Amino acid sequence: MLRFKIHSRPGKSDELMATASGAPCGRRSVPRSWPPRPRFLCSASDRRALTLLGPVAVALTAAALAGCGGGGGSSSQAQSGAPTTTISVGTKGVGDVLMDSHTNHTLYLFTKDTGPVSTCSGACAHSWPPVRATGTPAVGGGAKASLIGTVKRSDGSAQVTYNGHPLYLFVGDNAPSSTNGQAVTAFGAPWFAVSPAGNAVTKRCAATGCSSGY
Repeated sequence: MLRFKIHSRPGKSDELMATASGAPCGRRSVPRSWPPRPRFLCSASDRRALTLLGPVAVALTAAALAGCGGGGGSSSQAQSGAPTTTISVGTKGVGDVLMDSHTNHTLYLFTKDTGPVSTCSGACAHSWPPVRATGTPAVGGGAKASLIGTVKRSDGSAQVTYNGHPLYLFVGDNAPSSTNGQAVTAFGAPWFAVSPAGNAVTKRCAATGCSSGY
């Protein structure tokens, strides 16, 4: 024997009752058509609330994105806050020579360098640290702005040059007045302090406490 189960189709009054009962905004439980299809019912007040939330959501998203990008801004500010490398002139045991105005240490050139290219790296660069370019190098009293420049080293960093000579410090200069690297032959060639005109100062160290040994 065949048995049939008859489903009654909801009427319009059922829909009106569901709407009037204040059913929450979302999928309605009472279908409008048969078979049932999902539909969203929102009251006018609900639609206004969603409309007002739109700008708030956009603002919150923008704030979150700004927070994600904050790291880059901090890094840029820290980098821009570094002191600019400044080359000036001071009187040392061998006369007037270039010096780093932040430390007042003597600056040297390496006669092995040909043109604005550094040939000092590795162990040489540990003993004779290259003067790194921080931003655009500047000049202090006695130095000539037209002679200052930079050159790219083999590691990609920038080194300050003066009159085409890459500039170096010397680890043996333990005081600002020291010129212990003057006329020293090391790593294949002599090292000399640099005059304000950008030439090698070949005069031997004459001041008390200056040494010419390496």
